[in-house]
Amino acid sequence: MGADRRQSKPRGDRRGRRTWAYAGLAASAALLLGGLLGSSIRWWPPSLLPAVRRSAKPIVGRIDREAGARFDSKACLADVDGALRIGTYRLVEGIVQASFGRGAEVVISAPAEFEVLSDSRLLLKDGKLTARVPEAAKGFTVETPSATLVDIGT
Repeated sequence: MGADRRQSKPRGDRRGRRTWAYAGLAASAALLLGGLLGSSIRWWPPSLLPAVRRSAKPIVGRIDREAGARFDSKACLADVDGALRIGTYRLVEGIVQASFGRGAEVVISAPAEFEVLSDSRLLLKDGKLTARVPEAAKGFTVETPSATLVDIGT
């Protein structure tokens, strides 16, 4: 009986040590893998970064409606959820209705190229645009190559 007790105790002790050894090995591997992935992501060239990381520009508006809209993939694209960020957009086909932070609404018809400058400024490089500007959005500005239009609330 005494011999059985001696043999069973070391086996249980080995299992406990083995479990802790495997747990330590798994934790070390996870830390190593996390460190490698973290450092490699940081050093990727900007062209390879996911679009979400590249589009860190602030959201200043939202596309509320569209009819047959298709944007040029070489310019900025509206986010999947319709968010408009500061940047240049090329509308190749269709019509979009967008609203801006202070309540201004614009309808842009293709073909059009426009640059969202802020929640109250838009540069229309080419195309047609109509706007509805409520009192809260007074000062909303649409710039074109030949004119600057500022809503003064009249």
